[in-house]
Amino acid sequence: MPAWDSSTASASARTRPPPARQVAQEPAVELSPDELAEHESALRGSARVTFATTRMPMVQHDDLATDAAAEGLPLERAREILREEWDRRVQLAQEHRDDDDSGAVRRAFVALNAEGVLAVEALGYDNDEGHELATEEAGDVGAEGYVFFHAQDVERVVDGPGTLHLRYAAARYTATSAADKYAEDEAVGRRVVAALEDEGLAPTWDGSGASTITLERLRWYPVPGDA
Repeated sequence: MPAWDSSTASASARTRPPPARQVAQEPAVELSPDELAEHESALRGSARVTFATTRMPMVQHDDLATDAAAEGLPLERAREILREEWDRRVQLAQEHRDDDDSGAVRRAFVALNAEGVLAVEALGYDNDEGHELATEEAGDVGAEGYVFFHAQDVERVVDGPGTLHLRYAAARYTATSAADKYAEDEAVGRRVVAALEDEGLAPTWDGSGASTITLERLRWYPVPGDA
């Protein structure tokens, strides 16, 4: 199985914003103070997940601001919130540079991609969407299996140590029975666990293809935009 570059492998499957676009004018939408607060909170939540996994500079995420502006949040206020959240991620990365596990996870993912297992960060919003995207991308690159974590998984670790769930499967099955398909998934799971352990991590897994692999009390503090 030939190796492929992990950043290329994940680019088409991952939900990533396009380059910044210009907005001609503010939308004619007036929000109540409560609605404004709700929109600000939603934007902060989206920014925290995006900036915790992004490999792109902040300017490439201006669509988050323009989308929020289209829903009534003043554009400059939206951009101010994004800057605050970006700076917050940078500060967290600096404060925790000596106790950050993100580098180890990413190195394990690079190794898996090189060995024929597609490994992708922040793929899709939830479990179903992540598996759908991973299956499609794994087929495109000829991977034997895949592993990913989705946006909701990122939410659990974005503000401090938490449990990261890794979801995996065979990319295509030779088996027809459910039990044998689980066995093929388990073969992928063992490769994922081995790659994580090679980087000094301590994954938890019961060996069943029906169970996620977890990293307990994971410290996730990468520098945003740092490839």
